[in-house]
Amino acid sequence: MRTLLILLVATTALAQTTPQTRISRITENLRGVSAVTQKIAWASGTHGTYLRTTDGHIWIPDHVPGAESLDFRGIVAFSADEAFLTGTAAAGAIALINAIGNLGGYVGPFVVGWIKDSTNSFEAGLYFLAACALLGAVITFFATEASGGPAKLQPTQALASR
Repeated sequence: MRTLLILLVATTALAQTTPQTRISRITENLRGVSAVTQKIAWASGTHGTYLRTTDGHIWIPDHVPGAESLDFRGIVAFSADEAFLTGTAAAGAIALINAIGNLGGYVGPFVVGWIKDSTNSFEAGLYFLAACALLGAVITFFATEASGGPAKLQPTQALASR
């Protein structure tokens, strides 16, 4: 049993590849990385910077137009052509969503109880909760439409040919 364990540990250690340093040709600080495959990966950084590799060796840097003041702290890559960048604003948005959810969880039972006392029925309170959920969905839909929808980062043909 001991020999098998030593063999397993040795095999695992030998199977791992060593980290390799790649030259990025930028002076920005990099914050996040997302690998799609062994050769396709994206990295995000400061001042609206992102990098992409499609061969696992050469990193192609670029900037999101108009995002020079943003610090991209996270990136989720879907393919060689699409990635989703997140900045420091994402943390604030998540905090706002959680705060509104907590407020609804605290106030909701009081409102439903008040409606039940006023109408002698839970049905009206449940209709109120359904209306709040529907209103939230409508606000989310129109807020997304007003902002142009969720943005996907798609490199231009010029970027791909560099």
